[in-house]
Amino acid sequence: MAPDRELTIRRATRDDLDLVAALYEQLVQDQVARGWTGRPTPADESRSYIAGRLQRADVHYLIASEAGLPVGFVEAALLLHRQPWPLRLLHRLLPPAKPQAALGYIHNIYVRDDGRRTGVGSSLLTAAISALKTQGIRRLRAHVIAGNEASFALFAKAGLLPTQTAVEGEV
Repeated sequence: MAPDRELTIRRATRDDLDLVAALYEQLVQDQVARGWTGRPTPADESRSYIAGRLQRADVHYLIASEAGLPVGFVEAALLLHRQPWPLRLLHRLLPPAKPQAALGYIHNIYVRDDGRRTGVGSSLLTAAISALKTQGIRRLRAHVIAGNEASFALFAKAGLLPTQTAVEGEV
């Protein structure tokens, strides 16, 4: 972040759907370029998924902007305890105003190329942790694509260290 440009972070609203969906598409393109072998979700499905999550109290989409231009976002959520199916459905339709959970999860964090190595990622992660802490989390989890050393460093700076290794591939 340039010294003369102020970073702002705010919670996304339904009015930000196009913006968040565009940043998400950039994230997917970046992951594919880094060698991610997963199946990217079609853009219309991603947009529908994001639209639903923007309305939930247990999900936090935060947008970072510099000089009014979006440079990144984070999607963080509570990992709620498994509840009986009817209660889960009810909470999906009418989310509790203040859901509580012991574990938070960073689903996605993305910073555009022009905002990297400027503190934007750290600021987004700090803001996401703060938002989740207000809902009772004591632990945080994230998955990082193998080889994404910048993400590993970002999470390590926040005190999150690798705890397991997964293997995956076509068989």
